[in-house]
Amino acid sequence: MKLLKKNPILSLFNEFVVDSPLPSNINYLYGFGSLLALILGLQILTGIFLAMHYTPNIDYAFNSVEHICRDVNYGWLLRYAHSNGASFFFICVYIHIGRGLYYGSYNKPRMGLWYVGVIIYFIMMGTGFLGYVLPWGCFSPIWLNLEIGYQLFIPSFILHTKIKPHSIEDKNALLPFNSPKIPALNRIGPHNLDIISVIVGNILGDGWGENRAGNTRFHIHMGSPNVEYLMWLHKFYSERGYCSAQKPKLKPNIGKENKVYFSYKFRTWTYSSWNWLYDGFYQNKIKIIPSNIDQLLTPLALAIWIMDDGGVHPSGMIISTYNFKLNHIILLQKSLKNNFDLDTSVFNNKNGLVLYFPKNQLSKLSNIVKNFMVPSMYYKLNGF
Repeated sequence: MKLLKKNPILSLFNEFVVDSPLPSNINYLYGFGSLLALILGLQILTGIFLAMHYTPNIDYAFNSVEHICRDVNYGWLLRYAHSNGASFFFICVYIHIGRGLYYGSYNKPRMGLWYVGVIIYFIMMGTGFLGYVLPWGCFSPIWLNLEIGYQLFIPSFILHTKIKPHSIEDKNALLPFNSPKIPALNRIGPHNLDIISVIVGNILGDGWGENRAGNTRFHIHMGSPNVEYLMWLHKFYSERGYCSAQKPKLKPNIGKENKVYFSYKFRTWTYSSWNWLYDGFYQNKIKIIPSNIDQLLTPLALAIWIMDDGGVHPSGMIISTYNFKLNHIILLQKSLKNNFDLDTSVFNNKNGLVLYFPKNQLSKLSNIVKNFMVPSMYYKLNGF
């Protein structure tokens, strides 16, 4: 017992746990302070283990949570213990504060302890507020503000029975935007710059958009020689939750003069938040170039476009632009010049208009796009 009182660290434990004076009317309500310490310890432990498998990236966060729940041993238990532990922590806090107010624990000689508790409470509210930077883009601004305000005072599991994102009153409201089960109308993003760039590159190339019932999806179709590139594209879309994870299969197709050729194809999920892309690139179901193409033509989009429709020319490189009219191709030329300082010209071959990059531009072009390209497609840069 002497050691408990003399040791500077153990004396604190002795003062607050062993020899702490307690009121004569103590009851079970006084146990919620200890429960808070227990729940906090569990939150820290489960948080550490979850952080070992979680990926804090807007492209991979959802997939990493799915990995935790499906692949990690007892990962589902850790996740739900951590999630529900936060709600129980709030419940215990309010009971603990209520008990203190009811029994006058804020009076002397415990005023200092009460002030410390109030400070901890405000820190906890601030932490809850800052936590709402995590689901960015998943709520509309109005509902987000309401959620933040109420979350500071109401446990999350109670709150979510009252308020739903976008006030959609159905079971799909809380599903992630890229879940196959959620209706296309409710898929609103967020879509980061990489996914938009790849879609733009595909539309400029061999991909095409389809507007169904006021919502948009995109089709990717490649011949069998481009299997490595197509599988890379499929992996890019599927890992981010934009299409089925099932790999495309080689299928026969009948071309001109009844010639049989083999190809792979897949399509994305359908999104209402992609309608602006369809409206920009299609007019009466015919592919066009939007006037703001310079804002959409990133280095990644250019790389995808080249891998889709680029080809080697004896004196440089060409990109097939058969689907576009001359005024649209001129828009593309201006964007290439403004965005990347690339000089191009247009000429007509047996199939239609093509965009031509002279050899003196290929070194500059290679520096812009090569890091984004699949190795099997490097040949399209004509050795650069």
